[in-house]
Amino acid sequence: MFFLAPIDSHHVTGIDKLTRTEVVGPMTKRSAFIVLIVFMLPLAACGEPEPSNLPAGAGATQEAITQNMVATRQAKTNAASSATATQTPSAGSLIAAATATVSPASPTPTDLPGEPTATSGIPDVLSEEPAGYLLSRLPPLVAFPEGFAITREGRSTAESLSQIYLNPQSRSEYQQYLEHLGLQRAALRFYDLIGATHDDALTRMVHMRAHVLEFSSWDRANEWMYYERDRLLRCECDMSNASIVHMGEESVAVHGINSGTDTGLPALAVVWVRQGSTVWEVEAESLEHDTLPDAVEIMQATLAQPDDRLEVTLPWTLNVPNGFVVTRAQSQSSEEVAEAFAADPLAHQDRLQQWGFVQAHIRTLTLLGVQPHQTEVLVSQVVEYGSPEQAAEALTFEHSYAQSTDGMVDVQVVPLGAGAAAATGTHVADDGTTREIAIVWVQISNRVYAYGGTSQTHPPLPEVHAIAAESLARTGD
Repeated sequence: MFFLAPIDSHHVTGIDKLTRTEVVGPMTKRSAFIVLIVFMLPLAACGEPEPSNLPAGAGATQEAITQNMVATRQAKTNAASSATATQTPSAGSLIAAATATVSPASPTPTDLPGEPTATSGIPDVLSEEPAGYLLSRLPPLVAFPEGFAITREGRSTAESLSQIYLNPQSRSEYQQYLEHLGLQRAALRFYDLIGATHDDALTRMVHMRAHVLEFSSWDRANEWMYYERDRLLRCECDMSNASIVHMGEESVAVHGINSGTDTGLPALAVVWVRQGSTVWEVEAESLEHDTLPDAVEIMQATLAQPDDRLEVTLPWTLNVPNGFVVTRAQSQSSEEVAEAFAADPLAHQDRLQQWGFVQAHIRTLTLLGVQPHQTEVLVSQVVEYGSPEQAAEALTFEHSYAQSTDGMVDVQVVPLGAGAAAATGTHVADDGTTREIAIVWVQISNRVYAYGGTSQTHPPLPEVHAIAAESLARTGD
């Protein structure tokens, strides 16, 4: 159970003291730089087929590259700086530690080639290895500094990975090469520092791409890893090998200046790690800052994370309208789940134990740059219990709690999974602002999924229900 309630940026308000939000402030110059980063095609990396966007000779020094990158994009930056947006409240779960601040931009995540469409039905039992499970092996959002968000994610194919090449011939040859190496499956995520300024980009990492790829054998995985390293070293860039701490079974790294980037961030560090037939690759970018330490630290956190596949059964950026980014994604203990039940969290923790609590995960997606008649914040949560019967008891309790304690009303929805319930309500903030709230609960075997949304302009229930249906159908393949 979680309650969705907005607060302002200065103090906590809402129905109970545990409510937290991710506040989205008005558009300012702070958010202009990141607009450029997110809108650029962030798949291209330095390599033979890609011509540099800079004038001849600009790649000689880091200073020259930076000056040209800034100059060629200054007009767009100034234009983006003058835009304005209305302050958007967020919705928070009742988790005491969840507070993040983001400034609105307008990123547009794009579906990756090879993504399946949602199936028509919701399975009664989700696969132990859900479609896209590789997403759970990518860097966790909690490994990044405050302010970062997941701006794009999904499964990859040999075809989509070959898009780094602009030349059709090179693109086709690279796709065939990946297929020859026995690429089994892959996934990627993009991470951006929301609201990054030009000064931020000069002094810290502001963008990262992360891939995880599974090949048919360890030696083919090894071959791909070194092929990618050599591709960066032999391109017309100032890239060199880097010495890093040993990770996995084998690890290599490069860093330097990638003058062919399409993101406008030439300072690049790339780290590859192979474990068996799986290869992780992280690419950290900035304007001038050496991002190698950031890449190494995040790779270490990625390899150390526990195997938690619950997250990939929650909505991805592909399941929501353009403009949403993941601002929170983390596992939860029974204590953290119980904090949502502010009337008596200790009593609910006892209930969780009686229901055989196993694990839980929560994900918050926030809309950057609010559009009329759109849901502003989506919070999704999955809790795994000891049995389907115990999950059914938990769902019934949460639905009743929302009505009796939070003042919401029961509404009928199209059934999903083994059972579903929904409730809607209205929240009035201290400043008089009114927002509509909707929560949909779905039982899948011994799991209970909860999806909540808020909107100032329309009832969000249809959108919340549709996102629940699409994400559960997609991950249940």
